[in-house]
Amino acid sequence: MSPKPFGLLLAALFASVPVSVFGQTSPRQGPEINAAELLASSTLDLPDPAEAAEFDKTFSQPFPINDGIQRNYILATDELYQPTTDGVGQVVKIWGAETPSSLAKISDILLLEHRVETRLVVYPAHKPRHPDNRRTITRDLVVKFNDRTTALETASALGLRLAYESKNVPGVATFEADSSLRAVAAASFLRKSGLSCSLVAVGEPEKGLFLPNDPLFSNQWHIRGRGQNGAKKASDARITPVWEQRDSSGNLVRGSGVVIGIVDSGTQWTHPDLTNNYVASLSYDFASEDTDPSPGSAGTADDSHGTGVAGVAAAQGFNGIGVCGAAPNAKIAAIRIGLGGLSDVSIPFTDKIKARSFDWASSSIRILNNSWGRGAPAPDTILLASDPPIYFLPAMQAAANSGRFLIFAAGNELQSFGNTNFHYEQNSIYTIPVAAVNDFAYQCDYSTPGASIVISAPSGFDQNQLSSSRPQGTSTTDMAGVFGANTGVPLPKEINGKPYQPLPDYEDLDYTNIFNGTSSAAPVVSGVTALVLQANPSLNWRDVKEIYIRSATRNDSGDSDWARNGAGFWFNHKYGAGLINASEAVRLAKNWSNLGSMTSVSIPLSSIPADIRDNNAGGLVKYFDTRSLSGLRVEHATVTTDISHPSRGELQIQLTSPAGTTSRLAERHTSFAADPADYPNWTFSTVHNWGEDSRGLWKLKIADRVPGNTGTLNSATLTLYGTAK
Repeated sequence: MSPKPFGLLLAALFASVPVSVFGQTSPRQGPEINAAELLASSTLDLPDPAEAAEFDKTFSQPFPINDGIQRNYILATDELYQPTTDGVGQVVKIWGAETPSSLAKISDILLLEHRVETRLVVYPAHKPRHPDNRRTITRDLVVKFNDRTTALETASALGLRLAYESKNVPGVATFEADSSLRAVAAASFLRKSGLSCSLVAVGEPEKGLFLPNDPLFSNQWHIRGRGQNGAKKASDARITPVWEQRDSSGNLVRGSGVVIGIVDSGTQWTHPDLTNNYVASLSYDFASEDTDPSPGSAGTADDSHGTGVAGVAAAQGFNGIGVCGAAPNAKIAAIRIGLGGLSDVSIPFTDKIKARSFDWASSSIRILNNSWGRGAPAPDTILLASDPPIYFLPAMQAAANSGRFLIFAAGNELQSFGNTNFHYEQNSIYTIPVAAVNDFAYQCDYSTPGASIVISAPSGFDQNQLSSSRPQGTSTTDMAGVFGANTGVPLPKEINGKPYQPLPDYEDLDYTNIFNGTSSAAPVVSGVTALVLQANPSLNWRDVKEIYIRSATRNDSGDSDWARNGAGFWFNHKYGAGLINASEAVRLAKNWSNLGSMTSVSIPLSSIPADIRDNNAGGLVKYFDTRSLSGLRVEHATVTTDISHPSRGELQIQLTSPAGTTSRLAERHTSFAADPADYPNWTFSTVHNWGEDSRGLWKLKIADRVPGNTGTLNSATLTLYGTAK
């Protein structure tokens, strides 16, 4: 037996079935409907008068709904809720529906004759009738069962569709009806057949807290920290308050209209949490020169990397499955490159391929996420004579100046004394390097520091057993089955001879909670950048950098490296300006006035060559005098040095501005054994002088801190970038 279209079994149902309600967040006011005109024009049969009378008797007065607590609700006969594609919906005003049965009839007419889904609206009887208290009855049913086959057959006979099952919650399934009326009617039949069921319980609304219904979202501490597994609440990126804000067109700010390019090992775009956001026409495989950027089939850890990155940035949210990306409505373009460790790469990742990947679909892809870099065999593998960056460096500049945003992972070289200033990509002024913090908002025990880092973002899954280390990683999409990071095999209980207590990964192998590295931090920032650009599409790369600097949360505030620069901005070599704060960044973006055109001034050192003495803490000190040059409000400062030294890892290089802000451009480290000498016309950069005045004496200090070698500073040039004063 199937439920009647009118759903008049509601009267008996509300007395016995636990029904839930779905709190909405500020739905728009929709059209108005004249009930008499709609009823007169309908060809549907009228309901049985006796059933209609019983229905009116029940719903003309407060009735009980079990939404976790037994409460009385009142049916609104003068409005219906219509879902919309942006997840907020609109309230449809109904004129002349004097009884609950006539309202239910109108809902059925709209569905069956006009293909417009609406839902019944109720208000708590003990609260004022106010939009904040409005609830709508959903069309979803959660069914618990012992015999899955029987449950599926029974539900199918009632016209229900299987909407979702989680491998992590056996014996439970969500079914979907054509309307909330039919869902309630079907629930009655299911209960009579011995199955336990209820409408979906999403809870009451909270302002600033419109949360997705994705089942693993509660574990995504990096988006919304609520103490998961001991995490500190202040460790998240403050993303959820943004999702209920609206752009200038009235759309929810969730990344709509923005495309994020995932420059990585390939993306399994058929993943159910990625496929709806994937744009095939903007995707390409540069590792194999074809149009399918799917990862290799052998299932190495590197093969699965891009799928995890894509999920962190823009996994589809509010779809009732898996996880939610930072920008759940943004689009994904997969740009596959030949990173080391991939299982089926025929074309290596050369300078030319880097440049081509950054030029790809330049008019459509606004954000390029780069969760890759050189990290071995030593942190300063900067000299690649066989593949100098002839094409790539100009391609980065061109991409940024054309309106694209180049997000780069800072690197995972902390334990080998790495620095972002040792890499072409992360020390370019045209990129946004991102450091990683764990779920205590402390530096991840692998995250590469550097003066060029702009911002930090959550990642986690520390593995070096430091006092600050934390085991919790990031939840995201994974290659299907055993071919991703989540292989179903328990993680080791010991790393490097030390006890290790990782959290168990998901039973559903299509997802993982151990994604980590600055590879995971960067796509958080890419997702937030999509939110920022939806709020204000006119921003350029420099605007976004300053917005992040102004809006960042000063995490780990007790860390001794925090310093306030001459313009009042705080910086730290571990964290840049601090932990990204999406909510504050979007607030600033909405009313942002673009920075003026960028200009620059340069000055070379005089009185050189100069000797760098062996093992001398005082070092070689030189000054750049910019007092006679045009004044700038500084954004970036770079120093290009030509230094001869047998082991560059012995050198410390610092730049101190006229305002007294010191940037550590290079620190002691292990040099690349195959090529340990010199800084040959190498450019270091810092953002720590953002907002300062360019005029004055800039101090350059180069100190050898290890006995045995001397060196020579052959040349050095200071270049300051910013806006004219």
